[in-house]
Amino acid sequence: MRLLCLILPLCLLAAVAVAEPPPIAGFDAGKTFHFHIGDTFRVQLETEAGGRWTWPAIDETVVKRLGVETRNTGGKSVEITTFRAVGPGTIDLFAERVDAADPARVRARFPITVQVVEEPARP
Repeated sequence: MRLLCLILPLCLLAAVAVAEPPPIAGFDAGKTFHFHIGDTFRVQLETEAGGRWTWPAIDETVVKRLGVETRNTGGKSVEITTFRAVGPGTIDLFAERVDAADPARVRARFPITVQVVEEPARP
């Protein structure tokens, strides 16, 4: 019993430590987000029939796009793009929702600012 009392809190702490933060979403447009090198973050944007999101200009010395997945949730389709912070700096990161039939036609724009800093020194 005593062993269980010691192990259970450690398991709960580990579960909390690995929980992912919620994705950055459409209502976060225009905000600034702060990350450390090595952090990953996700951007989740709703899509419409006949459209898709593109990321036309990514400074890959600061963030790198790891991948994108599309999910259908509650009758809505969302694109979830995952990024990793790879170097220090501040960038304006934006996505454009383009028409699938005419990719030059931008229907919406989603801008955020991303600031990446090096991991603080540990005492």
